Amino acid sequence: MSHLHLFRHAQASAGKANYDQLSSKGEEQAAILGNYLASKNVQFDKVYAGPLQRQQHTAHIVQACYQKQGRAFPQILSLEELREHRATEVSQTIAPILMKEDASLQQIWQENQEQKMNLFLKVFKYITDLWVEEQLDLSGHPHLQRWPTFVEQVGNGMRLLTQEETSGQEIAAFTSAGTIATAVGLSFGLSGKQMFDLSWTVQNASYTTFRFNPQKISLHRFNVLEHLEEEMRTFI
Repeated sequence: MSHLHLFRHAQASAGKANYDQLSSKGEEQAAILGNYLASKNVQFDKVYAGPLQRQQHTAHIVQACYQKQGRAFPQILSLEELREHRATEVSQTIAPILMKEDASLQQIWQENQEQKMNLFLKVFKYITDLWVEEQLDLSGHPHLQRWPTFVEQVGNGMRLLTQEETSGQEIAAFTSAGTIATAVGLSFGLSGKQMFDLSWTVQNASYTTFRFNPQKISLHRFNVLEHLEEEMRTFI
């Protein structure tokens, strides 16, 4: 059997002009992860990272930790299929439109005006619940990603990552919470809403491991955080 290790990127910069960069805490999380893996002599045959800055940066910090300890680390290969879903873009585009006519969304807005982050998260969850159930009218917004398109992307990525026929391979992939939760969901036949809800539990700099061979792929470990102390664990 071979193993595929899916790493969620370390903490990004929520609330900042550029979310897609690691925070100082995120850089520390990534270094802890890298030093932990190197100290355990975890050797990877191939390493991939999604194209987003936070995914790439996490992977390169881990690589630097290996190199600092004098351990080999493969070249990091970029894989588009590891990109996170684009639900934020969907929410930012659709929320102002729905706000004019959706009483439930209007209530969320009114009740959370004093808590900016809480408002963002509640609006985001409301919109994404509709998005994954294909209940949003995106016909006038062809640039917005549809949920089935993202699920297909993750499925394609998992096939690419697990096509290695040589037994005993250790594959690492640095990606995001939505991608990891969807990969788990595909292996268990979960609904879109179950997959998206699961993504809220995937913490920064955690890892999820699948076992695979040419015939099957199965979940081995999920959202592992043994390398991070409690105060270093974050969701956003």
